[in-house]
Amino acid sequence: MKRFGGVVLVILVSFVLAACGRNEQPAAPAPAAPSQAAAPAPAPPPASPAAVSTVADLPDYPGATRVKTEVETRAGFSKGIEAKFTSADTFENVKKFYAAAIAANGWQITSTEEKAGEVKWNLAKGTSTGRVEIENEHGVLKIKLERNDK
Repeated sequence: MKRFGGVVLVILVSFVLAACGRNEQPAAPAPAAPSQAAAPAPAPPPASPAAVSTVADLPDYPGATRVKTEVETRAGFSKGIEAKFTSADTFENVKKFYAAAIAANGWQITSTEEKAGEVKWNLAKGTSTGRVEIENEHGVLKIKLERNDK
């Protein structure tokens, strides 16, 4: 039995020495066959309202939270956009901001509706119409901007 174990040991050592004496590099493993097509990248998250179109010449109120934006074609116009916001600021501060923005951006006020805690201005500029609404509703200040272009 000792002799058989010695023979096996000699054979193993011979194979090891023979393998070490070769200059061949071991073969690179074959590239794995694609098992499935790569999964498509996940869809980007929907655009946040803040990343959506703004109302041209009627700026977003600084610090306000956009809650809705609609871009659509309206009767008699080629494009219409409406944006709604909420703000923690005071009614008077927001009203002053938009009164200044309306004048600075070349709008003409065509009509005004005003009562306690609420103002609505209808606007005109060239072939466009606009509307700014500011309303303090149960302690929440709501702002609505609208523009329609012919």
